[in-house]
Amino acid sequence: MDDLISRQAAIDALKSQLSDWNDDYNIPVRKSIENIERLPSAQSEQCEDAVRREDVQSIAEKSDWFESSDSFNDFMWALYDLPSAQPEQRWIPCSDENPKADGRYLITGKMGTVYSLDFEDGRWYGGIKPVAWMPLPEPYAERWEE
Repeated sequence: MDDLISRQAAIDALKSQLSDWNDDYNIPVRKSIENIERLPSAQSEQCEDAVRREDVQSIAEKSDWFESSDSFNDFMWALYDLPSAQPEQRWIPCSDENPKADGRYLITGKMGTVYSLDFEDGRWYGGIKPVAWMPLPEPYAERWEE
């Protein structure tokens, strides 16, 4: 699952790294902001105009306008500190609802043990009666340094 953030919050974090921000002042900075504005919107329940945090980071890494390495690092920390625009995963009690789609889910059994279990055609398969469930997280993807 991509980590989504508010587009405007990303732009504001970028502007906050400049000592004297002025919309007309710095063409390279304006170009970075335009690149963020052009990023495709991502679906998020908590934010109307979300973008992938990784895409904003990539734009910043390709920029050469930061006043110093400290201002670049400060921006990266500000970007990292922006709240996620995605809902947190939470356990959903089976007494409230079951999944809407067939697939594999994390479930909690009666004794509190966590398993992965298949849900198909409105039924759980695997011999365990779940108490609560949640979608599986995205699988780990190792990032290679270039």
